[in-house]
Amino acid sequence: MPEECKSPKNIQSLPKIDQHQHQNQQKQSEKKGILRSLSFQFTPFYGTKKRRAGNTVHTYDTTPEEVQKKAVAAKEAAASNLGPIQGVQCQGLLLKKCNKKTRVKWNKRFFILKECFLLYYAPKYKKKFDKSKKIDMHPKGIVPLIGCSIVPGGDIGKGKKYCLLITHPQFDSAFIVSASDVKAQEKWLKALREATKISFKNTIVGESLIRELESKGMLLNEEKKGFEEKLQVEAEARKKEAEKNTALEKTKDELEKERQKLVKMTKKLKDDLNKVKSDLKLTIEGKKTLEQEKVSLMTKTQHLVSNLESLNMEKSKTEDQMSQIIREREKFLLENQNLSSTTCQLKNRLMEIESKTTCLATEKEKVENFDLKLTIEGKKTLEQEKVSLMTKTQHLVSNLESLNMEKSKTEDQMSQIIREREKFLLENQNLSSTTCQLKNRLMEIESKTTCLATEKEKVENLLRLNERKTQDLEHERQYYNCQTKELLSSLKEISQQKEMTEAELRDEMMARLGAERQLQAAEKALEHLENALRLTGAQMTELQEHIMPDVHKLREFFEKCAEEARLEADKGLIMKNAVYARRSFRRTKRGPRTSFRRHTSMKNMTKPSYYANTSECDESIEL
Repeated sequence: MPEECKSPKNIQSLPKIDQHQHQNQQKQSEKKGILRSLSFQFTPFYGTKKRRAGNTVHTYDTTPEEVQKKAVAAKEAAASNLGPIQGVQCQGLLLKKCNKKTRVKWNKRFFILKECFLLYYAPKYKKKFDKSKKIDMHPKGIVPLIGCSIVPGGDIGKGKKYCLLITHPQFDSAFIVSASDVKAQEKWLKALREATKISFKNTIVGESLIRELESKGMLLNEEKKGFEEKLQVEAEARKKEAEKNTALEKTKDELEKERQKLVKMTKKLKDDLNKVKSDLKLTIEGKKTLEQEKVSLMTKTQHLVSNLESLNMEKSKTEDQMSQIIREREKFLLENQNLSSTTCQLKNRLMEIESKTTCLATEKEKVENFDLKLTIEGKKTLEQEKVSLMTKTQHLVSNLESLNMEKSKTEDQMSQIIREREKFLLENQNLSSTTCQLKNRLMEIESKTTCLATEKEKVENLLRLNERKTQDLEHERQYYNCQTKELLSSLKEISQQKEMTEAELRDEMMARLGAERQLQAAEKALEHLENALRLTGAQMTELQEHIMPDVHKLREFFEKCAEEARLEADKGLIMKNAVYARRSFRRTKRGPRTSFRRHTSMKNMTKPSYYANTSECDESIEL
């Protein structure tokens, strides 16, 4: 097994049995002295094939990200010179002074400063070292620098200005090296002087420190494992708490939004209730006015009914009077016709009498003339005729007297008839005027009756509308009561949900504070671990280089795991809270606007509706 696998960092990746075996082998095969400090720095022998293959990458119990980072670091190290962490403090081409018997010679050599040893090779080895970055075990020379004094030199020999003198009491002569410029001289001087500080005592102390550090590293690794487990648990808890907190914050924001919406809805509902109360007050006032109007209308209707009855009585009386007047008029007309017929007969009779009188007068004249003519001839016949005529004349005179008497009587009757006719005409005129007056009064009565009927129909329609409005208002009151009950129940549910969420938030805050305290303790433990790793010294730089990024990576990894676990843990709660919130919001959102629109449309279409009972109005106002 190569020695790179035996480092304290990589012991953790082995199983427990292999760890015990490795510790026993390490105790048995411990190296002492300076070679112990150099043994793990030189490249082990892997064979020619592996050496030809180039750099070998050892894959331990690492993640792919660490492997990629190591590959990138190896490329960067290949691009630049190796530092002291890899075991090479300084390397480069220098001129080495060779003291021969005949002459002094300066040879170009490739120098490598490895801890307290200065190794030099042929210049060709530089290319090989740049490619492989491995130290050959067979250099041309080794200069131990423990206890040496290094001094920069001036012009020595053939104008070599930038020289370095390495002297030691046990050396036969000084070891002289020349650099190309001042910067190289200063760099090599600084590196060589730092390398002279390494001694055998320091190596022994270093070995003891290494052993102590290895034991401490084992303990620290165990503590690290414990801390990592604690960190993992705490990170998961913190992740869950953070996820719960974020979910609770989201739910809190959603609940606040819903609370604001509910506040707006409650404000709107309160405004609607206030409007309904004002409408109820207006309806009550209107109801009172309508009741007063109803009473007044009832009184008016009663008065009108009484007036109608009286008018009907008067109408019946006037109709009876009219019928009597018509009958009397018909009688008068019949009498008038009879009188006219009698007058005509009398006039005809008078005409006949006058004609008879004229005939008699003519006959008398004829008779007188005839008497005068026939005095002589037929006095006897004439006397006889005269006697007959005298009798006839007497009879005619008596008839004339009777006719005169009848004529006087007829004239008296005619005067009486004319008087009666004049009276009848006057009475007829009076009756026509009274009939016209009665007709006008009847027209007025009929117009009044029609107006009363229309008013009665209007009152009945108003009463029907009021009844309908009262029914609508009762339905609306019941609907608003149901809505208020639903709102109160929804507000109770929301208050209960709010209390539950507040309690959950409090619990989550307490758990979060506890988790934060635990995480702070874990962070402090990590800081202590980092400080302990930093205090281990310069020789544990490799361990620090490998452990510190692992700690940071573990922290980041656990935080990511905690966040993912938190998000997965609180998905159910988030969905449940969202569903409850949506249900409560849908319950509050159902149908108040439609009823309110219907109510406002009814108010715009008709007058405000009224309740039938004042007790129901009081109950609605209290609600």
